[in-house]
Amino acid sequence: MSSVESVWFTGRRSPTARLRLFCIPYAGGGASLYREWAPALAPWIEVQPVQLPGRESRFDEPPLTSMADLVQEILDPIGPYLDLPIAVFGHSMGALIGYELVRRLQRRPSAMVSALLVSSHPAPHLPQRLPLRHKMNERDLRASVKDLDGTPQSILSNDALMDLFSPLLRADFQLVETYEHGVPTPLRCPIYAFGGTSDPYVSKDELRAWGVHTNAVFQLAMLTGDHFYLKTRSDQLLSYVFESLAPGACPR
Repeated sequence: MSSVESVWFTGRRSPTARLRLFCIPYAGGGASLYREWAPALAPWIEVQPVQLPGRESRFDEPPLTSMADLVQEILDPIGPYLDLPIAVFGHSMGALIGYELVRRLQRRPSAMVSALLVSSHPAPHLPQRLPLRHKMNERDLRASVKDLDGTPQSILSNDALMDLFSPLLRADFQLVETYEHGVPTPLRCPIYAFGGTSDPYVSKDELRAWGVHTNAVFQLAMLTGDHFYLKTRSDQLLSYVFESLAPGACPR
């Protein structure tokens, strides 16, 4: 494995894997979010958490604020991983990145994309209905991040840590909020959408709208919880993920 590959993908390579699952984090999040997924899923699934610039082991790198630039940066290092069928999971911001990545990968004849799994993000063609957080002043940005309830209190209550963390959040919000969907090209792979029943930011209808972006199977599952239900309902989510990726996956 080259050094470029290892920077982006933090999972262990498995000689017995039959499918690779790339997992993309939410705004401000890192690859460690998916640390426990590999042992929780089947041994034939190789989990590859995606480490984006500007966080955790890549903290010294500037985060990217353009969706097109970010996806382009991923395309080269992902090449050696396309010798197996792949699937992509993304939560919140990660769902949008995953969608754009799969759109690009399906142009490659060598890429065998089995599924896109999206979590807690409206379908990409829908208009923004939330305030533009990347344009907020620092006080309002921090209040908005607190309301999201995905950042540890140990960071939120520490001004020095927030001074380090808020530029990354602002960059990630800019990436999402300046995204332009363009001409729709339905995916050839299934899309599986997941959301929290009490998520104040993403509705069931906004999740269901992902169905127009595939010519294959679409399924939606709602789990008890808010925007970050994947932390409190991880076992249930992983069960759904496994069912979605299992050979001969069928509607639940």
